[in-house]
Amino acid sequence: METPEITAVAMTVLVVTGIIVTITDIRRHKIYNVVTLPMIVGGVVLHLLPADWGVGTGDWRVGVYGLATGFGILFIPFALDLVKAGDVKYLAGVGALGGPAVALFTFLYGSIAHGVVCLFVLRKRGEVGEAFENIGYYFRNSFLARKVVDFSARSQGQVPYALGLAVGLMVALVCHLTTGSVFPMWA
Repeated sequence: METPEITAVAMTVLVVTGIIVTITDIRRHKIYNVVTLPMIVGGVVLHLLPADWGVGTGDWRVGVYGLATGFGILFIPFALDLVKAGDVKYLAGVGALGGPAVALFTFLYGSIAHGVVCLFVLRKRGEVGEAFENIGYYFRNSFLARKVVDFSARSQGQVPYALGLAVGLMVALVCHLTTGSVFPMWA
C-alpha cells in the first residue's frame, strides 16, 4: 500500500481539530472525546467512500491502519503514564483521517517540536538544570535499577503534548502539500 493522497476534506478536518485540541489542552489540560472520537470514526468511514467522490481514498485499510498506527505509537508511553489518553486518541484520529504515514510523521515531527517547546518553557521557568537532574534520577532509579519510579512528586508542571503534535501535523501537511509526501523534504 503506497502513501495515499490526503483529501481536502481530511486535511480541513485535521487542521481544524489540531487547532481545537491545542487550545483545549493548553487552557484546560484536556483533549475532549467529542473531538477525537468523531475524528476516529469519521476517518475510517471517510476512507470507505469511493475515491471517485473526492472525499476518501476508497481503501478501508488507510483509515484502519492509520488508526492502529496512531494508537500503537502512543500506547506504551500512555501505559508508562508519560502521555494522557486524549493524546493517544488524538494521534489515532490523525491516523484514521490521514493514514499511517501521517500518524507516524505527525508523531516524529511533533516530538521534536514538543522538545523545543519544553526547552523554552524550562528556560523561562529557570528549571533547565532541574530537568536534567530529573532525567538522571530516572536513569539511576528506574531504567538502570529496573524499578518503577513515581514521577508525580518530581514534576514541576507539564507542557501540553497536543501543541507539539499539532505543530508536527502542520509540518507533515506542509510537506505533503509541497512535495506530495509527508516524508522530510530532504529524503
